[in-house]
Amino acid sequence: MKVNDFTADQARYFDQQARLLGIEEENFVGDYEFANVLAFLNLFPHSKILEFGCGTGRFSIKFLEKGFDVFGVDISSESLSKLRYKYKKKATLKWGNLKTAKKIPIGKKFDACVCINIIHHLEKPTDTIKEIKTCLKKKGIIYIFEPNPLYLPWYVYFASKGILPIEKNILKSSMWNIKKMLIQQGFKHVKTMPYGLFPTRLLFWSPAVLKFMTLSLSRLPVIRLFTFHNMLRAEN
Repeated sequence: MKVNDFTADQARYFDQQARLLGIEEENFVGDYEFANVLAFLNLFPHSKILEFGCGTGRFSIKFLEKGFDVFGVDISSESLSKLRYKYKKKATLKWGNLKTAKKIPIGKKFDACVCINIIHHLEKPTDTIKEIKTCLKKKGIIYIFEPNPLYLPWYVYFASKGILPIEKNILKSSMWNIKKMLIQQGFKHVKTMPYGLFPTRLLFWSPAVLKFMTLSLSRLPVIRLFTFHNMLRAEN
């Protein structure tokens, strides 16, 4: 299948980012983010997770460390290579198993699919969500974590980094659009949650402020519309 220009540009960009990225060490902010993702997902222990858009594994490694099996999918070969390197370097017998591929596996079934900051990098997100649905077990969970297009500082950040062409589909990834796509594809029990008024990694200096901004203030009426991320969870 021919790769279109949009997908090729995305792959080149993330290959470049993976090459530039060191083997980053997480602080409490990364652990805090993961704890919120895990709580919202609410999975059984040792679940099998399809992580679509896994990148270099910032969340994959944490899932594996908790004993979940992870099948990481990403169009970036460099990112997958770095993920496999980190897994081999850190994994113990208590960790889950890791597999990787550049495409969603056909014929395999998963307890959950995790999509973190990836939907707005897709040219046709509806087609991908439809494909993901076929890979989920009955009552399997899809989890989506996406930047909120109503959070205006995103556009300043994208412009300053020169990455507006890479991030342009953020306009398609509003909470309402994604919820509509999930329902159209037959997902049930769709839950949404606003997340944070500021990028959590800027709040590393205060756990108390971090918790207040992400779990308290961001859920107030009106304010919840303008959080920097949104989370969605739905059942197959």
